[in-house]
Amino acid sequence: MNKKTLFSVYGYGLGHATRCHAIINELMKPKKTREVKVRIAATNNAYQYFRKLKMNPLRINSFQIGNTTTGFSWIQTLFENIDLPFNMIADYYNLKKEINEFKPDLIVSDSEPVSLYTASSLDMPCAFLSNLILTLGEYKHLPVGVKNNKVAGQHTMINAFIDQALKWCGKLLSPTIAEYKASRKIVFTDLITRAKPSELPEVKELRNKLKIKDKYYIVSFGGARIGKEYYKGLLPVLKKLNHKFIVSTNNAVRRYHKIKNLELYPFINNFLEYLKCAEGIICLAGHSTLSENIIFNKPSFVIPIRDHVEQLGNASVIERKGYGSVYYIDRLINSKRLLRKINEFIENKDYYENRINRSKFKGQGASECAKVLINM
Repeated sequence: MNKKTLFSVYGYGLGHATRCHAIINELMKPKKTREVKVRIAATNNAYQYFRKLKMNPLRINSFQIGNTTTGFSWIQTLFENIDLPFNMIADYYNLKKEINEFKPDLIVSDSEPVSLYTASSLDMPCAFLSNLILTLGEYKHLPVGVKNNKVAGQHTMINAFIDQALKWCGKLLSPTIAEYKASRKIVFTDLITRAKPSELPEVKELRNKLKIKDKYYIVSFGGARIGKEYYKGLLPVLKKLNHKFIVSTNNAVRRYHKIKNLELYPFINNFLEYLKCAEGIICLAGHSTLSENIIFNKPSFVIPIRDHVEQLGNASVIERKGYGSVYYIDRLINSKRLLRKINEFIENKDYYENRINRSKFKGQGASECAKVLINM
């Protein structure tokens, strides 16, 4: 059986790209009974990710999320999407041209809406990959202090978007930390990771390779640009702790350098190797990052983007399940409160590890998603 699949990937951070790459790798594994061909359309960071891998992605525009220095902003979002109608029309015709040339049997959208509409308008089979079901399901569990009109407005929009997506797609694949009551079209799967711990060398071998002797925590705020602002408030706090931190700054620094108990890297390409050796991780609340932390049995100290309903939901479920701790930002980072929370997180590391150990996750999400896609 031959099957052609077009992936359309949203690229606010890198999480959508890395999980789609994991699924693509599963689809492309040699099988006597099938041959799969894949093409990719992508936005922003996802486009750059697949371009560096020389996978020849088609560049599309899609929706931009606006952030101020520490949080989601409706005004910034509207400003950054002032040309959205024109971009969506251009994306529609570019995708349609790609479809006419490639002639895919299936379109898979990872949180990218124009490809869903394009598939529907052409009456083509399509699947939607999203963790927004968690955002909707976890909303009722959010702390009262983080709920406001911005967050409520995003929740309403996401609810309407998912309702429309369910009308357009054949299946909605949801790799998830927690399951919720949902439509029969929704398929909950295990979490997705770029690689499983068993696929990497043992910790001792990795420590020798990475030339690391001391225990450490890894700090990473991913591919989103807001991460650079978070480092400014976090790094002075980390310097006050009696622990080592390896910091992946997403180019917030231009070269490697060491300051007291901190080692700062512009970007860590072999991130999972460092993650496997770490005691825990300090990060934003991106779903893919948190998924990999769980699969690698690493407690998470989560700093969600302020007023960002998806990040708040991801952070909430981590804390509710006991997989880590959360620091919710008010208007600015409170250094004393942040220092106290990180100390508490480190003191309770063993508890979080035990909770993760007792969870059901095995990192089979990519293969489970691939199996659904092959059978569509």
